[in-house]
Amino acid sequence: MTDLPAQAPLLCPDHSDVPALQLPCLIGANLAGDPEKPGFHEVECNLVGDSTGVAISFMLPLTRVPGWLNMPEQIPFKDTPAGPPGQAVSIGGEPVAGSLTGVVTFTQVDLDARAFAGTLADGHIVWTSAAAGNDASFSCDVLSGPFWAVRGYFI
Repeated sequence: MTDLPAQAPLLCPDHSDVPALQLPCLIGANLAGDPEKPGFHEVECNLVGDSTGVAISFMLPLTRVPGWLNMPEQIPFKDTPAGPPGQAVSIGGEPVAGSLTGVVTFTQVDLDARAFAGTLADGHIVWTSAAAGNDASFSCDVLSGPFWAVRGYFI
């Protein structure tokens, strides 16, 4: 998995101050069984220039990915447990938590290395305020293109 981009650009009509998603995203240890074996994994992505918080996260049934190669799959994945709640990042000085939907087409997977490469289409992130008593939200589109992740060292 070489020659892959270092970011996935975002288009946010109401917020020009949102940076791109940092690539690769990180795949955590298996949450359902032996942490070192493929299973259900949280995938976390940061914003470019901000390694302090997780911009978006989603659950990945990594053992299913070899059977999905070159076939479009919807995020969130069918019959996949919900992941842990996301962390907040600061956008425009406000804490927000992001949630990703879209269609990923996996083109490569390495179960032992806990990594994948593919493309993301129709990516959409809804950012919701993480501040108490504030229910404001806004959204961004993830420009279609390469999407990849490598082993992260977290559960």
